[in-house]
Amino acid sequence: MSPVVWLAFGVAAIVVIAIVLWAASRRSNEQLSAVRQEMQNSLALHGQSVAGQINHLMQAVTTQLGQVRQELQSGVASSGKLASDAQIAKWLAADGKLGPGGSLPMNTNGGGLSFTHPGMYGMFLL
Repeated sequence: MSPVVWLAFGVAAIVVIAIVLWAASRRSNEQLSAVRQEMQNSLALHGQSVAGQINHLMQAVTTQLGQVRQELQSGVASSGKLASDAQIAKWLAADGKLGPGGSLPMNTNGGGLSFTHPGMYGMFLL
């Protein structure tokens, strides 16, 4: 074969390789732009989801604080009610009704005698 034919084959091969590389790079750019668009949509949707969750949390906390404020203002924990409850407790204790054998005996120790107690406070913490 003559050098001209080899040169023609070489130029044709270079052109084919250039076209393949150009097509591959173009496809990569298209794929990258599609991936970028998908990521932007995903991040925007995730951002909206997080913002919605934060708004829901803020509404719940605001509602709870409003309920606590209303209860405090309505007298659930007013000093008069607490004072009357303290008087009742003092009367029950003074009459011996809270002690052993009383009409309303209490264990002031709390859970010391409760179910599955190991006999030593803090044992379950070990």
